[in-house]
Amino acid sequence: MANRVKGKNVIIELLISATYYPFFCGKTMEFTPTQQLVEITSVNSTVSREYQAGMRSTTLSIGGVTVLDNTENRIAVSYLLQIMGTVKTMRIRLIDDDGDGIAITFSALITSLGLSRSFGSYSQSSVDMTVTGDVTVTVIEPPPGIVCFEPPLYIDCVAGEYIVSDPLLDNDTAVVLEVCRSGLQHNEVGGAPGNQEFRFTNSNGHVQFDSTNPFNTGEVIYILYKYQI
Repeated sequence: MANRVKGKNVIIELLISATYYPFFCGKTMEFTPTQQLVEITSVNSTVSREYQAGMRSTTLSIGGVTVLDNTENRIAVSYLLQIMGTVKTMRIRLIDDDGDGIAITFSALITSLGLSRSFGSYSQSSVDMTVTGDVTVTVIEPPPGIVCFEPPLYIDCVAGEYIVSDPLLDNDTAVVLEVCRSGLQHNEVGGAPGNQEFRFTNSNGHVQFDSTNPFNTGEVIYILYKYQI
């Protein structure tokens, strides 16, 4: 529906050398402006207290899957550790279902970092920041043929099967850019896939692998994709 923004189309980025890069494989984000109140109740007030706007403070928290370094054009928590304590320019992009969007731009300081693990799943990274100075909101003009890059998928395999799927891939505009099976990159083919190959069908969101080599227990499929509008 027009004017609505899906969670996957809220993109948090850090400015480095004139280019904005997203944070790790970010899955959650909370941007929280808080308005301080200054009490101005006086002898002339009624029985109710009176206030006026004081200073404003804003925090930003991001969490998602850990990436080792910045080589995939995503900011790793290891890089954030190096720049902790310095003011950096940030941007939050919000794109609605029509491709229209706004950008919220500001400067921020990293106040805390997190790196966690849980057996059987991917490591998680987190970062908390405090905004310094004003926040600017601008309109984003959608270019022709806009491409929306999505956070990668990590799909747990079912032992004995050779097909994985996800509702996010069940889209006529979905394009798969990269597929890895247990860390090993596979090549896309149009027919029945063989060794180190896969076939993607965007009409049902299926990613099919070699049927003679079914999944083992604990295997994970990594899928990098985008939507072409």
